[in-house]
Amino acid sequence: MSKHLEVFNKLLFIDCPWHDKNPSESKFQQQLHKLPRVTVENQPLLELKFLKPLSERRKYYSAIIMNEAVSYLNAFHKTMKADATGDEKKYQV
Repeated sequence: MSKHLEVFNKLLFIDCPWHDKNPSESKFQQQLHKLPRVTVENQPLLELKFLKPLSERRKYYSAIIMNEAVSYLNAFHKTMKADATGDEKKYQV
């Protein structure tokens, strides 16, 4: 499994957010402020827009998912630029 896809796997199957019965909103607010912000290295052609998360818990998990998606796409783009031939690019995709 790809290093970048481990975070999605962890969220879905290991550290399921819905298993935590009584999380405090302040806990998620603190964790949200500690998260580093990942920026897009290249201008995307398309942008996905989701509904605005209402609780701190949803904001936190939304930020984790967006950060990991952006870092995965940044790594993928960097790999595509590094590959010299079309066959190498097809292999990566």
